[in-house]
Amino acid sequence: MVLAADSSEEPGDVDTFFHRLNNVLPEQQEIVSVGPDATVAEALAIMSREGYSQLPIVEGREVLGAFTFRSFSLTARSMGRADLSQMPVLEFAERVLFARPQDNFEELIDALDRDGAVFVGDPDRLIGIATTVDVLRYLFRIANVYVLLQEIELALRELLRHASGSNEMSPWMLECLSAVRDADAPTCFEDLSFGDYALILQSKTHWQHLEDAFGRLRSAALARVRRANELRNVAFHFRRAISTEDHENLADTRDWLLNRLRIVNARRRRDDLP
Repeated sequence: MVLAADSSEEPGDVDTFFHRLNNVLPEQQEIVSVGPDATVAEALAIMSREGYSQLPIVEGREVLGAFTFRSFSLTARSMGRADLSQMPVLEFAERVLFARPQDNFEELIDALDRDGAVFVGDPDRLIGIATTVDVLRYLFRIANVYVLLQEIELALRELLRHASGSNEMSPWMLECLSAVRDADAPTCFEDLSFGDYALILQSKTHWQHLEDAFGRLRSAALARVRRANELRNVAFHFRRAISTEDHENLADTRDWLLNRLRIVNARRRRDDLP
């Protein structure tokens, strides 16, 4: 049985600012369920075909429990030599946890870890099913931009250290910054901002020091850093949603920097050979 998820309960304006369970549910989720008289063989066939670890057992609109791989295996041990495949799934039902759409999903981590899913709604009105994977995907969408920005910034620092030839900023780097930053110019790599990276990379005069780390095309390197800086400001100031294209741009810049680091390290190892 396939049920359309009950969408009558939409998140209010306030809920959109917070990470609630209704944000985790897949859009237009269809809930696949079985009736209480369905056989174990039928349920297992559905679960195998759909890749599910559990199915709601539903009569009308009433959720009677869940048939899961765990409940089947635990109950089957006490069934002896009975033909389990033709037994009704209700014999193997386990209780399920119901949560409200507005619940904070971090409060349900233990249940998700134990059961792999929580049912959203009430026993007589099932809105949806939130699985552990749904939560992971939701968190990944939120966190991925910050992970990419961290990788980009740390890679930029490492490449600038290579260009400097030491763990301290070279005088020519400070010169690039002093024209704009004046007395408050940073003196160590950890104090550099994204804007500072662009100030250093835009220097035509000193590109000879940067070329080994960032490649021959100064304009291409500078464009990547400026674009990453723009997206960083969007993400950290929550100006708009980060789009798929934004993620792809950041991932492209991250991969480019990773390759530049690999080139630098390969040359370093080559130069260290006797």
